[in-house]
Amino acid sequence: MLKKLNGVLNILIISLIGAFAGHVIYVCLDYRTHPKVYDMQSHSGPACSSLR
Repeated sequence: MLKKLNGVLNILIISLIGAFAGHVIYVCLDYRTHPKVYDMQSHSGPACSSLR
């Protein structure tokens, strides 16, 4: 029973690590392709507009 649970948890952990690594690679490649998108300010609400 515990070996089966351990196997399932190992698969889950490896899957989460793989998804995180894939997302990081995708964001890095997207940043290289479209750098101007990431130059925009992340928060441009009314509070920030008064600080300019």
